[in-house]
Amino acid sequence: MIELFFVTCLIADPQVCHPHSLLFEERHGLFTCMQRGQTELARWVEGHPRERVREWKCRYAHPEMREIWSPFCPDRGQAAPSLRTGSATDGAA
Repeated sequence: MIELFFVTCLIADPQVCHPHSLLFEERHGLFTCMQRGQTELARWVEGHPRERVREWKCRYAHPEMREIWSPFCPDRGQAAPSLRTGSATDGAA
């Protein structure tokens, strides 16, 4: 499984942030997540108008296979320092 991991913050209070995950089938690897990720995030934001996506990345859902690519952290295998792995799940895409 491929995980679209993202952090959202309240618009009214940007210091209040929460981790979320959406899962994709692993048919075409991380590339599919990167292609569909922005669309899925836009759909998520439409349903949560009080929140803004702060950061997002695609990675393998299994920690032992984790490879990361993010527009905020393009160096593969390097997690952005401000992100922590979260366990919140909003559903499958």
